[in-house]
Amino acid sequence: MIHRDVAKETVTIYNYFKVGNSFTYRKTVLKDCVWKFDESAQNTDRGLKIPSPVKLIIPYSYEYIGSRPGCDYLGVGWTISIMPEIAGTYILQGKVDYNFPMTPPDKNIMVSDIIIPFEKTYNPRRALSLLENFMGSRWTWTVEVDC
Repeated sequence: MIHRDVAKETVTIYNYFKVGNSFTYRKTVLKDCVWKFDESAQNTDRGLKIPSPVKLIIPYSYEYIGSRPGCDYLGVGWTISIMPEIAGTYILQGKVDYNFPMTPPDKNIMVSDIIIPFEKTYNPRRALSLLENFMGSRWTWTVEVDC
């Protein structure tokens, strides 16, 4: 549940999208999320484990479609995925005005040619794990994303 007194954040996500030989990343802006820095650490047999520094909490929405446990959170036109580098989801705090270009199908453009300048400029995060909290009424449901 997201309490009323918690600061709400806008979050921008980018999903890999391929059409024929062309590809791009689709942008979606989600509102009323919580962007929380996690500063706890755990002592393990391999030493100190530093957790993911950010926990993104997304409130349940009418745009929610479904999920595959631990892999995807599916919305209308967007997904938060735990996938390899290219197909994964980029997550950024705030509203980002950047739009990826659609690569022309006749050009031999590598995905890295598009991604590397974006990553250097915006320092996006990737989803590492997902946890659905669907207890109580649907107005208190959330999805937590470690990134």
